[in-house]
Amino acid sequence: MKVQQKSKTAIDAEVNKALQSLDQIKKVKASPFFYTRLQQRLDSMHNKASASILNAVWGKVLRPALVPLLIVASIGAGILLGYKPEAVNRTAYLNNLIETYGLKAPDLSNYTLTAAE
Repeated sequence: MKVQQKSKTAIDAEVNKALQSLDQIKKVKASPFFYTRLQQRLDSMHNKASASILNAVWGKVLRPALVPLLIVASIGAGILLGYKPEAVNRTAYLNNLIETYGLKAPDLSNYTLTAAE
């Protein structure tokens, strides 16, 4: 027990000695813009970290997925733009649309469609 008490006293003495030596250190005055520059540096480090995460997600996940999607959309748009029902099938096509959507329109069987010249 006395050994522990002695070592504790020795440790306390060393701690007090270290603290007293810290009191004797000359205090350094910081530049007036030190805190502004430090804050700016911390903000730039934070922005780089968040920007790198977004760049990684965009570059590795979204961009490769976007390319096939754009290709499929372009092909689909080309097919839809190029699709024109034949003059013979227009009557059936319009009748089918009227029946599908429940539109009220005159009976088109009395009319004949001719191709424009």
